[in-house]
Amino acid sequence: MAFIVGDFEYVEGTSSDNVRVRIYTLPGKKHQGNFALEVSLKALPFYKDFFGIPYNLPKCDLIAIPDFNFGAMENWGLVTYREVCLLLDPKTSSTNAKENIALVVGHELAHMWFGNLTTMEWWTDLWLKEGYATFMEHYFVNFAYPAFDIWTQFVNFEALRAMQLDALKSSHAIEVPINDPDEVEEIYDAVSYSKSASVIRMLHDYLGDETFRKALKNYLAKYSFKNAVTQNLWDCLSEVSGKNISELMNNWTMCMGFPVVKVSSSEQDGKVVLNLEQERFIADGSKDDNGTVWQIPISIATSSSPDKPATKILLTKTSASFQLDNVKPGEWIKLNAGFTGFYKVKYSDEMLKQLLTPISKKILKAHDRLNICGDVFALVKAGQMSATSFLDLLESYADETDFTVWSEINSSILSLDNCLERTDYYEKYQKFIRKLYEKIGGQLGWDPKPNEGHTVSMLRPLVLGRLGRAGDQQVLDAARKHFHAYVDDGKDLLPDLRGMVFGLIGHFDGEKGQKTLIEV
Repeated sequence: MAFIVGDFEYVEGTSSDNVRVRIYTLPGKKHQGNFALEVSLKALPFYKDFFGIPYNLPKCDLIAIPDFNFGAMENWGLVTYREVCLLLDPKTSSTNAKENIALVVGHELAHMWFGNLTTMEWWTDLWLKEGYATFMEHYFVNFAYPAFDIWTQFVNFEALRAMQLDALKSSHAIEVPINDPDEVEEIYDAVSYSKSASVIRMLHDYLGDETFRKALKNYLAKYSFKNAVTQNLWDCLSEVSGKNISELMNNWTMCMGFPVVKVSSSEQDGKVVLNLEQERFIADGSKDDNGTVWQIPISIATSSSPDKPATKILLTKTSASFQLDNVKPGEWIKLNAGFTGFYKVKYSDEMLKQLLTPISKKILKAHDRLNICGDVFALVKAGQMSATSFLDLLESYADETDFTVWSEINSSILSLDNCLERTDYYEKYQKFIRKLYEKIGGQLGWDPKPNEGHTVSMLRPLVLGRLGRAGDQQVLDAARKHFHAYVDDGKDLLPDLRGMVFGLIGHFDGEKGQKTLIEV
């Protein structure tokens, strides 16, 4: 519970389900709360419908605090936020900032149900509130702002982020025994938030939306104003789905790490057979002694069904073979269709080669193009594939246009850049980067086009920034031109480009450029 005393002003509205909502700010900033108000007025009725339970208070206040340690905190009826997580200045805030506000507001208001209405019994089940709130913030934003393409960004900024931590030997399980309150802060990390949300998304995809929603409604109704543990949720999901959810999910939540599925294909009697083998994926390429076996829901896209899974299978053993009756010999096969599963895939050389064309022609959806790039590079870093094979794969992305796919490519490029920076190969590598980014850089240019998509505004600085760092002289000259027009002539510099331009100036213009940046 929170009480706040101070000199504040607010913007106000009433949701369609009759809840009074106010966004409180310091004096002079209330106009910056309009977007958060818009988001809140959409979120409360959405969650009421999704969970089948109305928000239980007559008012919901959200307040921006200038000196706040956390991003936000879900006090019931008075949610506290760091200013940058709630306030949007139309003149200076970037597209990314707008998106972040929608997600954070969606997250905290989801806590009004998962966290406040029904509360975990003890910190061991922290994921019951943080994982579900993270999943629901994306579910809501996808509904309210479809132009954000938020699920594609989820797999990059949540699933892959969680995998980076969970691939380490120092990771921890989602459900962690907490014996002392001092231990709680140790589990506020990407496992409790991002991995939890990712395995929830995997379960949602496995059960289907209707079954999943019905079970959540039953769970929240049964445990309203009560405490709950993970098993209570599994029981509700099992009752509605008719499946043993505890058996399916226990190793996902009670064991650290996640699997890599090694796959090859063969043909028997005119039928395609997939040969699968699972083991824990560890970032340094070492083997796991625990022998954890996950139950892995595997959805499969093919040449004849690239947009939705041609078939779904459940891998419950260390290794198994599956005959695919509705897949023809010669078709390309992509596992983890839609990137809904929390695992990596290591394809045989032949299967990976078959995927290059659907990547280059963008037959595969953005989720899947991103997924293949992320999995292959993770295997390179683990010493299970060569860096050369990854660079060969990247050439298939020369016509890529999706922001999130480029974000994953960019992350991989940066990692390799750091490794090669002081080697004899560095200039050749920079030339490779310039060629890879050349086409998309030319398409984007420096000036926004009328009615361009939301994510294009975030893609432009990412691409131009990487071209500049790779020594593209045209980009560097243009960055200097925009910077000096901003500093010397007072001309506007687009908020989305500001960080990228400042970064290039600081990197390439030496002491003089850095001094100017400090003065700005």
